[in-house]
Amino acid sequence: MKKVSINDVASTSGVSRSTVSKVFNGYADVSPKTRKKVLKVADKLGYSPNAAARSLSSKTLRTVALVLNNINVTRGVTRPLEILKGVLTYFDQTDCEFVFYATDSKKQKEKSLRRFIQEHNISGLLIHGLDISEPYYEELKTINFPIVTIDMHFDNPNLGTVSVDDRKAAFDATTTLLDKGYRKLLCLNGSLSAQVTEERSEGFVKAYRQYVENAEDYILYADFDETTAYRIISQELKRGREFDGLFAASDLMAIGAMRALEDYGLRVPDDVGIIGFDDIILTSYTKPTLSTVRQDATDLGMMAAQLLDDVMLHKTGAHHRILPHSIIVRDSI
Repeated sequence: MKKVSINDVASTSGVSRSTVSKVFNGYADVSPKTRKKVLKVADKLGYSPNAAARSLSSKTLRTVALVLNNINVTRGVTRPLEILKGVLTYFDQTDCEFVFYATDSKKQKEKSLRRFIQEHNISGLLIHGLDISEPYYEELKTINFPIVTIDMHFDNPNLGTVSVDDRKAAFDATTTLLDKGYRKLLCLNGSLSAQVTEERSEGFVKAYRQYVENAEDYILYADFDETTAYRIISQELKRGREFDGLFAASDLMAIGAMRALEDYGLRVPDDVGIIGFDDIILTSYTKPTLSTVRQDATDLGMMAAQLLDDVMLHKTGAHHRILPHSIIVRDSI
């Protein structure tokens, strides 16, 4: 079957080749009537413009990429997909070509971030999920390129970043437990290689320090993992550690802790009050339902996309934008 060309579309539409090219490259000097006619003919003929050719012929086409590191979509945990949805929703309304890439430590060691950007002809980059030990994290400290990081902060003045205020969110969650009358608290935090872990620890310590002098001693680490959280809380209970309130820096860890408490014969919230972080879909279905910190990942993705678009168009300098959080009180406290 003969491949449909741009000349075929132009001939059938009764317009010039350049007009067809303008339609597919988003030029404004084509009337709505002509644009509609050309698109209708192209659809009927089955014409699809070559993306590389479009990139060469268009002076305005920009390619933006979202890079997600170590994607882990488990039951009820769809945060990476929600971020992707927010980014895609925003860039669908622009003239940008949007692409998505997954990475991990192995890929980062094989190809630098600068080389990755050059090889894919990227105009702007969004990146999420890096550990502080990974190559791209180190490279972001000095890179000069339109980049917005999600949930990561750098001293590099060339980078933009979006996130919730993790210190304030953890402080508010811990204060909520204290306001409910819980006094013997534990903090179940994530991975020491994640930047948000340190920030949520600081928020917990700041809130709990008004009741205990050495609040840092009440932090445990469960790598943001439900099974690890179950094991750690089970061990603490068997050792005789007493606590009546728990702030978990992720909902999955909170759910793991709830299972451990139940297996030990303790009731939530009568014996131990629990509050999590993220407001994943499972929090409304646990028994009891889980109180948590809500951060809307789709809104976070949209905010990051808009900041990157502004930076690329020089509407603003790179800076930090904060996504509001809220405390959702359910039956677990």
